[in-house]
Amino acid sequence: MNEPTTLPYPKSKGMRLQMQKASSMNIQLRLMPQNFTKRKENTTYYCFRRKSFLWHVEWLFYNTNVIEVDTRLPDQTPLRNAVTKYISTEESLDTFNPKLHEFSNESQLLFYLKNEVTPANITEYFKLNGGTGLRENLRGKTVIEFPRVIIVRPKDAATFESNLSTPCNDVRTRCSDGLQN
Repeated sequence: MNEPTTLPYPKSKGMRLQMQKASSMNIQLRLMPQNFTKRKENTTYYCFRRKSFLWHVEWLFYNTNVIEVDTRLPDQTPLRNAVTKYISTEESLDTFNPKLHEFSNESQLLFYLKNEVTPANITEYFKLNGGTGLRENLRGKTVIEFPRVIIVRPKDAATFESNLSTPCNDVRTRCSDGLQN
């Protein structure tokens, strides 16, 4: 199991708790200092009653300028179910975004997460499973504050598929011992 990353600034009890709970799920959660914008935006919360995270998630729809935000997404909610409210009028007229109409015509959407712990000159992505929630999808990966998930139509997937990363390249697990999930 990965130990929470020690950061060079004071952390609140809540911040330490979130890092510990994420670590117990094999997710390396890194939290930034309080004055950073991404830290201020983060509404991720660990719910003791459910024994799960309610994640702040940014959904970036590829080849659009659209970013949608969920402030408390349960970690068991399948990704494809979570984005339906933004692309389908059948789900909700309140959250439907007409700029995303092209995404609603796709039988399958692809989900990617940028690997945030690569050198600046390297761009790698993790392919996520749209049928499972963030708890499973983030296992073996590093998240800085909250996930920013990129939603891609199949015709645009080549850019991401050619730059895939594996969870073992990210969180320093011992793959040879079969510990990677």
